[in-house]
Amino acid sequence: MSLPDARRDLIIAAIVGLILAISVGAGGALMLSSAEREALPELSAKVREGSDTVGQAVADQIRMALDYGIPLEGLYGVDTYFANVVSGVPTIDALALVDPDGDVLTSTAENVTGLAFPVITGGKLMANVILAPAPPLFGHTVGKLRLALAATAVVLGLVAACITLLVLRRNVSAGRARLRHLMLGVSRGVFPARTLPSGRGATVVALSGFDYRLAPLEASVRCLEDEVATVRAIDFDGSLSEKLDPILEPVAAARGVVETAGASVDRPGHRSFAGWLAVAALSVYAMSIPFVSNFAIDRQWEYVPVDWWPSLPWIAEGIAAIMASTLARTLPQQARPMAAFFGLLAAGLSFAAAYALRDYGLFLASRAVAGAGLGVTVSALFSGRSADSREPLLPVMMLLSLLVAGPVLGGLLGEAIGRRMAFLSAGILLIALGFTSLTVRWNTIGGHAGATAHGWNGAMAAAGAAFGAVSLVLVPSGPGYENYLAAGLLVAAGGAAATLALPLHPRWPVSLAAALAGMALLSWSGLSMSEPMPGAATALGMAVLGWGAGGLVRPHRATMTTLFLSTGAGIAAGAGSVSIAGAFALPPLAIAACLVLVLTLAGQVAVRRTTAVAA
Repeated sequence: MSLPDARRDLIIAAIVGLILAISVGAGGALMLSSAEREALPELSAKVREGSDTVGQAVADQIRMALDYGIPLEGLYGVDTYFANVVSGVPTIDALALVDPDGDVLTSTAENVTGLAFPVITGGKLMANVILAPAPPLFGHTVGKLRLALAATAVVLGLVAACITLLVLRRNVSAGRARLRHLMLGVSRGVFPARTLPSGRGATVVALSGFDYRLAPLEASVRCLEDEVATVRAIDFDGSLSEKLDPILEPVAAARGVVETAGASVDRPGHRSFAGWLAVAALSVYAMSIPFVSNFAIDRQWEYVPVDWWPSLPWIAEGIAAIMASTLARTLPQQARPMAAFFGLLAAGLSFAAAYALRDYGLFLASRAVAGAGLGVTVSALFSGRSADSREPLLPVMMLLSLLVAGPVLGGLLGEAIGRRMAFLSAGILLIALGFTSLTVRWNTIGGHAGATAHGWNGAMAAAGAAFGAVSLVLVPSGPGYENYLAAGLLVAAGGAAATLALPLHPRWPVSLAAALAGMALLSWSGLSMSEPMPGAATALGMAVLGWGAGGLVRPHRATMTTLFLSTGAGIAAGAGSVSIAGAFALPPLAIAACLVLVLTLAGQVAVRRTTAVAA
């Protein structure tokens, strides 16, 4: 495909995605604002009414005690009573009991201000109960809804852009490129094999006109072929063939015009479709990123220390993916469609099984099966792809699907329907993609069984270690433990920054420094389960880390789909590094940062040695 065609397709897809994102975001914002205007005053009145009722009830309890003759200074258990009320009523932030002079007798917090409820006995003011209302719960809820709405708009826009780009590439631009190829061949006196046009549009009309204009030539060539066959049939001693071949040599290229839909034509579109199907599978698989670690923590396992609970599933998944993809390389091409199908089927069933699993060991086994299924699928779908030059956008879309669309969509589903239903939904989608993989025609694709290589690359392993430590373990078991959308958005921030780094060509020392700086900033920001919403420092740390990791990967983006061994090993090592750091009371990213540094430097040394040997 020519560069103008690719640029035009990308611009059109971006415009479609932007229009859909703006439409969804604007429409949702208007609906939310309208609902907020109508509902918030009534909700505020209800909350105020409830606070007044609770405050008056507390004041009545104090008055009853005073009526029994208990002095105000001798009231026993008031602090415990106030603490129970505050913890049991979410609309109350604090309570305090003060005497008429304003001196605090009992308080659940310092400097309590708010509504005052007088305690009157015998017509005399004896004390005041001060009630501090809590911030409206619906205010925080509305904020989360706005965040979810923005994330939904971005994901839908991204999905729409991907679908538009895929349709343009596989239909409009592919047909235009085929017509251009035919015309260039005719101009050189070559008539390449072609298939009969089908469908609608200007390109199909042009192809039909091309066939119409070639019809007389085709008829002449068929007559020539009949005459040649007759001559060869009566040429018993071969003398006529010796004289006939020099005559036919000038028109040998034109004789290919009779090849039609039955001709064996290389179809790179099938190779492209396999790559895009892998992108879709990775996106659905990545929906589990915000859940796996915190899901494992909740299951617990008495056989391993607590520090290993969030990371063991990812370690098992990474090892299983490496082993399965290595074995899938040895399969003949005819077996790869079924291998991709069964790989997606196994991954989908493992995802769906999480809905009913309560045991940590079974959950660990299901994640290992899911990883093996993914390894087989990716290895099968990318088989025969000697390079990604046919689809230069494929590495970019892989990063966007794996680190942006999948985690955000998973976070949205987790907030809406819970982790278990999100696992079940992702499993159903993976199974559906498995049946789609059967439509890929591997036997029409050029390439050989060894085209999917499993080389070792230090930069890819370093990026995998950073991803495994931060995005798979630290974020989901920290701020994402109860806030799945926050986890998905944090991972998406790093993924978007990594994608932006691909066209910027940063040097590897700058990328390494950025990755280490991002990890240091994340450690300083203090990711923990107690955070209701991650702060700006955390988001900035994820973005800086993602940009650095993307810069490390950028020189190898053309072979990104072949470096499964490096990436999988880095992910498993990065996930385990967080648990090792916890076991030795080290900062959670200390060992992961060392891994990134060592793997990157080792990779650079290996590249220089290879270059020196080649020179």
